[in-house]
Amino acid sequence: CIMDPISVASYCSYAQPGKVLFRRFEPDIPLKVGILHPAESPKSLIAIKFADQLRARIEALEKEPEKLLAWGEER
Repeated sequence: CIMDPISVASYCSYAQPGKVLFRRFEPDIPLKVGILHPAESPKSLIAIKFADQLRARIEALEKEPEKLLAWGEER
């Protein structure tokens, strides 16, 4: 199947290595991610922390996608 990098990272965080092999798909498919907040109320501290953590994880995936591609490969 074709999976987005966020789903791949989630799977890799809890599953046993070696069960699934991930490979890069070409051409690249742009993926936009957003978080919706109600306009009429302030963001909660937990929502802000979640958004910060999500942003950091996505940036890490963008910088080193090969880490996900190597997951599950026997070396």
